[in-house]
Amino acid sequence: MESEQKNYAKQIYRRWALQYALAFPLLLALLATVQYVKGQGLVNALLFAAIWSLFSVIVHGLVRLRNLRKNPACVLGDQGEDS
Repeated sequence: MESEQKNYAKQIYRRWALQYALAFPLLLALLATVQYVKGQGLVNALLFAAIWSLFSVIVHGLVRLRNLRKNPACVLGDQGEDS
């Protein structure tokens, strides 16, 4: 039973890593584009986007991790059945 839980946790962490690996560049592109359109220079827009994208991904991941540790049963609906 404990082995099943460890495998389940590994699957969740792998899925989250993939989600955040996709979310970071998408957020970066979106935020950089918005800042550039607002008139910021390209370097400033990319720096702003990199900082806020990283911050957003880290905070979201930590909240999900906290929720998983508090009550793993609640995370099941978050993951879906499409594995």
